[in-house]
Amino acid sequence: MMNMGNIKMQDSFSHIGNVSVKNKKAEKKSFQEQLKEFRHDIRTDSMKSKNKQKKTEEKTQKPQSFEPNQKLFSKWDSSLSIDENLKVLNRNLSQVDISDISVTEAMGHFASQGAIYGDYIKKNGAAEQKEKFEKIMADHIERFAKDFSDKVGGFFEKNGMTGEKERIYQSIQKQIQNLTGDYGQFLSANQNLFQDFAQESDENNNTCFAFELQRLYAESGNGYSSGGAYYGYDQLAELENLASAAEMLFAPKRNGIASEEELGVKFGEMKVQSLSILEKSKAGLKFKEAFGQAVDHYIESSLDKVDYALLKQGTGAGSPLPLDKSAVHLVIEAMTDSYAYWGSVSKAVSSGKEFGMYIYFMKQDSSQSAGRYGNSAFFDDFLAETIQRFDGDLSKVKRAASVNLMDYQQRLHLKNRQRGLNTSV
Repeated sequence: MMNMGNIKMQDSFSHIGNVSVKNKKAEKKSFQEQLKEFRHDIRTDSMKSKNKQKKTEEKTQKPQSFEPNQKLFSKWDSSLSIDENLKVLNRNLSQVDISDISVTEAMGHFASQGAIYGDYIKKNGAAEQKEKFEKIMADHIERFAKDFSDKVGGFFEKNGMTGEKERIYQSIQKQIQNLTGDYGQFLSANQNLFQDFAQESDENNNTCFAFELQRLYAESGNGYSSGGAYYGYDQLAELENLASAAEMLFAPKRNGIASEEELGVKFGEMKVQSLSILEKSKAGLKFKEAFGQAVDHYIESSLDKVDYALLKQGTGAGSPLPLDKSAVHLVIEAMTDSYAYWGSVSKAVSSGKEFGMYIYFMKQDSSQSAGRYGNSAFFDDFLAETIQRFDGDLSKVKRAASVNLMDYQQRLHLKNRQRGLNTSV
């Protein structure tokens, strides 16, 4: 990691002349002189803040509601033959896809449809129709379980966990089997509850009995099977959430040839988002570790690509400097430290932008300036927003950035002391 002691506090905003500032006040003292005056207040504020309880974002949990995708449900049409109803069921089950339905919703869907159709065919169908029905259900459940295990289990296998595809595949099969049995028992035990509804459904063909069965079961307080040796209902949902979150975090982005500080902010935001996801996840520790490992690997491989792009531009005079990964990780670590302190992704990102902007402009003013430090729309835009937030007073902007830097330095110093390292701010 870059040594914070090497960062000299100098007027890193002196080059800015094209940013419109309202009511800009003439400064009689240099930025470095102001910082000396700020130091005492900064240290005092930092010590006070350590006695405060860690702040966290408000976490509101919406009440669980039953909102399955009703258009996927097949309605038993009494005007059609059993074979024709099975064709409708087969067509509708083919629309159950991992891209637009959650694993819990899919399992409930297969189970409720299976219980309703199975009950009707058992009472009214022939042996070959029962066999045909069971094949339709088995084929679509297998297809969904395979697609889901390939996506979710494949993600965890790619990140160090062997055998997850097969375990997840078997878990989905087992959970649907168990849940279908639960729905069947619930149906048998509540025939009076369903009798009038079933008759109306058959007569009007405007309501799906299977949908109603799933809704009433969910509202009845019946618990879902834990799965025993298999992954339980809720655990499968947590694994899906982690894999889907990774997919969103790793969505293709253009990083380009940017400064280390800009890259640090972008990947730092990804890092703190991942920390927030892990905090809320109820997945097992090994799955969380695999997710965290995937995030770190993605950041490193992305930085390797940027470094390679820089090398392709050559090493002669006027060429951009090689990528300094330690400078990128300096910003990332400052952001993760801010997240640990504040418990807020938005505050960590804002703090990271301020921190990165200060270091960026300091480098731009120094002899380290080369190539990609010539201009940064990313930090220029953020600076313009910050100046506007401080009513055009650039001295306040400078103070905010320096306080942010000093606050991080103070926390880093205390952290290193706890680890037995002799460092100074």
